[in-house]
Amino acid sequence: MANGRPNLVFVFPDQFRQQSLGCMSQDPVVTPNFDRFAARSRVLTHAVSNRPVCSPYRAMLFTGKYPHANGVLTNCNSDTVQYDCYLRDTDRCLTDILHDADYSQGYIGKFHLDPPTDAHSEYTEGPRGDGKIWDTYTAPGPRRHGIDFWHSYGCCDNHLHPHYWEGDARLEERIDVDDWSVRHETDVAVDFIRN
Repeated sequence: MANGRPNLVFVFPDQFRQQSLGCMSQDPVVTPNFDRFAARSRVLTHAVSNRPVCSPYRAMLFTGKYPHANGVLTNCNSDTVQYDCYLRDTDRCLTDILHDADYSQGYIGKFHLDPPTDAHSEYTEGPRGDGKIWDTYTAPGPRRHGIDFWHSYGCCDNHLHPHYWEGDARLEERIDVDDWSVRHETDVAVDFIRN
């Protein structure tokens, strides 16, 4: 606890249901690290997403608003841009509130709340087999909603060779990593918390 205020660590793995945790005593799964983390944490056992899809869920978590109110009704990709399906920089998010309260914040991993564009394709994953662009770059500034440390990407599914933009990196300053994304992101998160 810093300055008498609690440290907050949000962990929201992608496509992870409650029964995927050993500490929930449901399916026979083995998750010793999550179980130890949960034993020392506040676990929300009755929190339910009314739209358990990547972008809408993240937008609800950030804004505290339902999808029909925050505009993120489905996943952000090059097809949904025409429907303004992305997190607005004008929305006041939990991270904006924490920033105003002088919390140091880090965001590590998949963001998937910005509209992908062809202009970024050279430095992102580019179009997938479905012809859609899913991955994108989130530039430093208001679209990051008060987050101080940034080590993130839009929506890339190459988990054995992921890429990220860190800090104030420009689009062309993408970092390519030759490691499993989960291990890499965990190491980055641990370093951020320790520092």
